[in-house]
Amino acid sequence: MSLSYICIFLITTNRRRGAIIAYKHQNKGIGSMLLRELEQRVKEKGASCVELQAVNDDMHERYYGNAGYKNAKNFVMKVKWFV
Repeated sequence: MSLSYICIFLITTNRRRGAIIAYKHQNKGIGSMLLRELEQRVKEKGASCVELQAVNDDMHERYYGNAGYKNAKNFVMKVKWFV
């Protein structure tokens, strides 16, 4: 069976940081290892791409750019906060 779309949600309760890797553990290759594992698993399931949401800053642009990710031209993130 070939899948055309797989949706994976990684949710954090810390809105300020929004990181899956705790700051003190960053820059040790953990995130890259998780990303490679995710990519390998979705490829094995027949997915043709990975779409993700990231913070819009230089650090994330560099990290995901180095991993081969590009900004989507057909996607706009919308949010409505109830504060």
